[in-house]
Amino acid sequence: MKSSGIPDRLPNAFAHSGDRNDIADTSTTASLADGQATYDVGFPPLTRTAIASGGIPPSGLDVNGVLYDVTNKLQWHDAGGGYPFDAAFSNGIGGYPKGAVVPSSDLTGYWLNTTDANGTNPEGTAASATGWVPLDFYGLASVSLASVSVTMNCLDAAKPIIVLKGTLTANVYLYLPKWQKRWRIVNNCTGSFNVILSTTGGSVAPAIATGYSYEIYCDGIGVYLLSGKLATKDSLTATDVGALSTSGGELTGAVSNTLGFTSTSTGIGFTATGVVSSGSGSSITYTLNGYRLFANTNQFSDTYWYNDANGSRHGIHVHDNSNDVYYEFFNNGDLKIPRYLYAGTAVYQNDGNVKGSLWGGYLSDYLNNALAACVSNVQLGTRVTISHVSSMVTTPTGCVATSASGDSDNDVNAQYAPIQIYRNGVWATIAG
Repeated sequence: MKSSGIPDRLPNAFAHSGDRNDIADTSTTASLADGQATYDVGFPPLTRTAIASGGIPPSGLDVNGVLYDVTNKLQWHDAGGGYPFDAAFSNGIGGYPKGAVVPSSDLTGYWLNTTDANGTNPEGTAASATGWVPLDFYGLASVSLASVSVTMNCLDAAKPIIVLKGTLTANVYLYLPKWQKRWRIVNNCTGSFNVILSTTGGSVAPAIATGYSYEIYCDGIGVYLLSGKLATKDSLTATDVGALSTSGGELTGAVSNTLGFTSTSTGIGFTATGVVSSGSGSSITYTLNGYRLFANTNQFSDTYWYNDANGSRHGIHVHDNSNDVYYEFFNNGDLKIPRYLYAGTAVYQNDGNVKGSLWGGYLSDYLNNALAACVSNVQLGTRVTISHVSSMVTTPTGCVATSASGDSDNDVNAQYAPIQIYRNGVWATIAG
C-alpha cells in the first residue's frame, strides 16, 4: 500500500436517515422464530429456509441495522475517535488484550495496556497496580497539600506536569504510581516545609522545596530526582544552582578548577596583571590581561594583549617544556612570527627565503641556478695577425677584426680575435 491510497472517509453511516432495526447482542426463542438477526447467531436458520418450507426472508431492516452499526463505527474511526475503558464491555470480552490503547475518561490522553485479559479500570489510585500505563497525555494536574500526605489518582498522575499548591503546615508525602515515567513537579506551595516524593513501598526522592520546579523520574519502583531546582516564582540564586555569585554581571572571587584555571575579580580566566596559572606551574605576566589553556604543567598556551613602545598587539604564547614561542598581531596590520610560515606546502623562511614546489625547493637555489646559466661577462681571446694580404681580409667564424694597416701596393696586415663569454664559471669561445 502507499500513503497516497487513503480510502474515502464515510460522511454518513449506512441508513443513518433510513429505517433500520436495532440489532440485539443475543438471540431469544422469539427472535429465532421471527427470523430476526442478532449478533450472536447472525441471521437465524429460518431466514435460509425456503419459503415453501416455512422459511422467512431476511429482513431489510435487519440488514440496514447491521450495516449501520458497522459503518457508524467506521465513521467514528475516520473521525479519529476512540473508546475509553468500559467495564461492561471488558467483562463481555474477558478483559482488554495486552497492547490495547484506550483514551482517558477526560479525553486528554491515552492508556496503554500491559497485561492480557485486563479488566481493571486504568484510572484507579496510585497505590494499586492497574496494568495500564500512560501513553501520551496533555495538560497539567493540580494537587492541594497542607499537612496530610496524598496518594495521586492515576488520571492526574498521568499528566506530564504536576502543580502543587496550598500552605504546608508539615512535611508531607506525595505518592506517585509505579510507572516508568518522567514528571515536572512545580511546587507552588507556601510555608517552611517540604514535599517528599515517593511511590508506595518504593524509594524516596529528596524533599523538594517550595517555590521551585524539579524533573522527576520513576523507574517503575522508586522515584528519583533528575535535576535540581529548575525555576522559581521569582528568580534563582547562584546558591540554588551551585553557581558563583555575580555582581553587575561580573564574577566576584577567585575561580579555579583542576585544569589550572584561575581568575580574580577583574574577570574570568585572567588577572589584572596578566596570566597566572594555578598551583605550582610556571606563569608569564603581561602588561594587560590574557588567559591560559593548560595541556599539562609543562605545556600550555597563552593569549594576551600587550602594549609597549613597539605598538599594541594581541599575542599568542606557546610553551612546551623549555621552549617558548610568541606570535603577535599588531594593531597596524603587521604579523610577527618567530620562525616559518606555512601556506599549504610552501614555507616562508625567517631569513626571507621561500621554499615551494614552484621553485623545486628553495627560491634562492632556483635563482642561483638560473643566474649561473646566464652570460655574466664577454671578452676577446688571443689576437691573431694576418700579414701581406693583397685582397679582402676575412676573419674566421666567431671572430672579429681588431686592427688592419696597408700601403699603396695593397700590402695589408690585419689582426682578429675570437669572442669569448663567461658562463657557469668558465670562459668559452663562440663557435660561430
